Amino acid sequence: MAWVAVAGLGISAGAKVFSAVKAGKAAKANQKILDGQIAESKTDANKSFLDTAVAKDAVKVANENLVDERKNVAGRGAITGASDEAIVASQSNVSKNHNATISRLAGMGTEYQERAKQRTNSLQGIQMGVNQGKADSAANLSDAAGDLASGAAMSFGGGKGISMKKDKAAHTFEKT
Repeated sequence: MAWVAVAGLGISAGAKVFSAVKAGKAAKANQKILDGQIAESKTDANKSFLDTAVAKDAVKVANENLVDERKNVAGRGAITGASDEAIVASQSNVSKNHNATISRLAGMGTEYQERAKQRTNSLQGIQMGVNQGKADSAANLSDAAGDLASGAAMSFGGGKGISMKKDKAAHTFEKT
């Protein structure tokens, strides 16, 4: 009958090791993804919004619109016979609108960086959860090893096991 107990313990130990190996591989893959996301988020948080591709494209379009609108103002002024002062005043309004557009884009930078910081904080919270999961897994593996050792002691000890009650004064374990 002892061989049945040994076989059961072996199968149990093998299954726990297999599970731990698979879980470890999955955890490493997930950690790699999370590390990449955290690095990207920190980079974004330290980057000026105006350095992003979206902002650069928006500034480019705003500048092109400024040039086109100034040409249109000059052309309409020439057709209608507007004075040079009227054309300059109209072009000044176009420039004010352009400056307002660029100012709004610059203002978006604060919101952009705030969102990037929030994302970084969120990812760091996820990292803390992953770390807790690793600690829990280690504790579970330790418990499983203890259960395995206790089962082996009971199997080979004729049903007598070792109690997990620790004698605090003597720092020893009692036999049951």
